[in-house]
Amino acid sequence: MTPVVLCNLNLPPDERYKVKNILTSFILPGPNAAKDLDSFLRPLVDELLELENGVQAFDGHTNTAFQMRAWVTLVTGRRCMLIKFSS
Repeated sequence: MTPVVLCNLNLPPDERYKVKNILTSFILPGPNAAKDLDSFLRPLVDELLELENGVQAFDGHTNTAFQMRAWVTLVTGRRCMLIKFSS
């Protein structure tokens, strides 16, 4: 199995990699490599493309609406998975 995790880089470095601040997006089944990796990644890629343009969000703490954006800044993993991911 291979987890795909998302980290919020807006948090301070000592907070961003704590378990409570890491979001597991999905888990690729194992032990063999997925035959169609795109079928697993497509929903995440679609959402990240939408977030790149910005989506309306609501801050419950301040009771205000804001434009939320997100970008992929780093992709890392096992070499064999990265080769499949980049193709």
